[in-house]
Amino acid sequence: MNKISKIIIGIIMIIFIFAAVVFFMSTTIIDSVKVIGNEHNTRNEVLDMVGIYDTSSVLDVIMNRTKNIEDVKYVNRLEVDKSDYKNIIITVIEKEIIGYVEYMGKYICLDYRGYIVDYTDSPDESKPKIRGIDLTTFTVDEPLDVSNTIISSIDGVYRNAVAFDVPIEWIDFQYGQGSRIVVYSGGIEIRIGDISKIEEKFKAINEVMEVLPKDKKGILYVENMEDDIIFKSNE
Repeated sequence: MNKISKIIIGIIMIIFIFAAVVFFMSTTIIDSVKVIGNEHNTRNEVLDMVGIYDTSSVLDVIMNRTKNIEDVKYVNRLEVDKSDYKNIIITVIEKEIIGYVEYMGKYICLDYRGYIVDYTDSPDESKPKIRGIDLTTFTVDEPLDVSNTIISSIDGVYRNAVAFDVPIEWIDFQYGQGSRIVVYSGGIEIRIGDISKIEEKFKAINEVMEVLPKDKKGILYVENMEDDIIFKSNE
């Protein structure tokens, strides 16, 4: 057998092995597809977005390329773990809602960029509702028609309220101004002014709230961190 014949036989064997592997993968059905993190979309909706199903073959999974996710409410991105091609894990990373803007009996769902994700009649009670913003209209998937100062103020208040474990029900922009922000936590009205030194303000708020009785009502003043922190009881 000459050298050329050996090369041809070798190529044929490689093609045969490759074809056998492809055939095996195309006829082998995956064992499971697990979807996690999908609070707002059903499992089937997520599978449609990814293009992987319970009846997909291993070859389908290998060849699949996740499409860019566009115009899907709440979904920021999808992460597909294909390290074990027979047991797939799809993680849904949802858009984070930082608050709900009250508007004509509805609540506009706002993300950290200031974009409108959705609107609802039943806001998540763990997120603050927002008032004092002058709106005439809104469009889902478009930014809220307010200044960047308002958006950064909402995000700053929300982030620090979470970080310092201060539950707040409302963020109120008095007179529509980012310099006169009032937040409400239970029976406490907290006047924070603008978001300058916002971390210091929420640290102080947390310390005061920890020593106040749970049913205490009044006004807490933290506008100027250079001054004393003042709490005035309504009783």
